[in-house]
Amino acid sequence: MTPRGSDKWPSSPAGSIQAVTDLLHVHRYGPTRPPQILAVHGLTGHGRRWQTLATRHLPEFAIVAPDLIGHGRSTWAAPWSIDANAGALAGLLDAYADGPVVVVGHSFGGAVALNLAAARPDLVTALVLLDPAVGLDGGWMRDIADDMFASPDYTDRAEARSEKVNGSWADVEPDELDRELDEHLIDGHCGRGATRWASARSNATERIVLEFDHAQRISRLVYEVEECWQPRTQEVRVEVSSDHGRAYRQVLVQEYTFSPQGATFQHEDLRLDLPAITHLSLTIVPNKGGSGVATLTSLRLFV
Repeated sequence: MTPRGSDKWPSSPAGSIQAVTDLLHVHRYGPTRPPQILAVHGLTGHGRRWQTLATRHLPEFAIVAPDLIGHGRSTWAAPWSIDANAGALAGLLDAYADGPVVVVGHSFGGAVALNLAAARPDLVTALVLLDPAVGLDGGWMRDIADDMFASPDYTDRAEARSEKVNGSWADVEPDELDRELDEHLIDGHCGRGATRWASARSNATERIVLEFDHAQRISRLVYEVEECWQPRTQEVRVEVSSDHGRAYRQVLVQEYTFSPQGATFQHEDLRLDLPAITHLSLTIVPNKGGSGVATLTSLRLFV
């Protein structure tokens, strides 16, 4: 794999993976020559999903299958819009194609492909659209996005495989599923089984204060706590300041009771409208009914 931002298109075997622009990580299949087909995946997908089609059914064609912006190994920097992705794909073809190509797009990738063809018809010789995501209701799409953001996490790879095999991926070939797990599973800093912060003191109320370089408008707060060993009721209080920590106002008080044989994982996703915040304080009472240690698995803020 060459470094992201490489200005070369080196010779490489079919199925190799290359990062060839500042934005896009690209999977390349077929003969070593300028691309003839651009394959664009759907929302939450990645370019490697085209591997079976490319290697089994279209081995004679040079195919590029990038991870779209915000997906896979490409940049996750915003914006992740259709226009931004179409622009990145145009840059890829400008750099490495020697003429217009066939563009194949699935779902969200179909919408990106349509925009690419409309904006740069000189780059596209034909479109193949598979269930393109066009003309969809905005509210419904927002609900889908929220559901995807809250998608399940797994304690290990075996649990992820079991959930897929016994669910919506039951008919998928094992090799295909392995590639999906390779691309999508990460050792995250959130979710069940993740590393966590724990107080060094038992039975002590702890306070975590975040100080921002510039005042922020906070629209969403997500925090998680996992407790698999000790039954306890932990309380979390969130307070914010708009005057550099001189005064705070309370925005949340929440209790959660953990039980090793029952509830072991707390996930809270809160929609807020907090303008001009300079400080955020998180106070954790480890056990309202006895002894314990204050813990926190993850804390994420959205502006």
